[in-house]
Amino acid sequence: MGAAEDAFAKAAREYATTAARNAESTWLSTSEVAEHVDRCEKTVRRWIEQGYFPNAWRVPGGRWHVPLADVVRLKERTRARKSGS
Repeated sequence: MGAAEDAFAKAAREYATTAARNAESTWLSTSEVAEHVDRCEKTVRRWIEQGYFPNAWRVPGGRWHVPLADVVRLKERTRARKSGS
């Protein structure tokens, strides 16, 4: 049973690593971010300029791409602030 447990633990670690990597590589447009955080797109663009999404980048044509991981971190910080942590 030890080998099976080791194999399961290894698979779980690989899954967690892959999930984290995918979250980092998934990006959202400013309109998608606005939907996720229940704000207008103008607010999201202002937040980008203020550094709330440090890994956002502008593509040719002027559109912004925001990594999903940055949005998740912002939501976690906001949730922690609301709960008083």
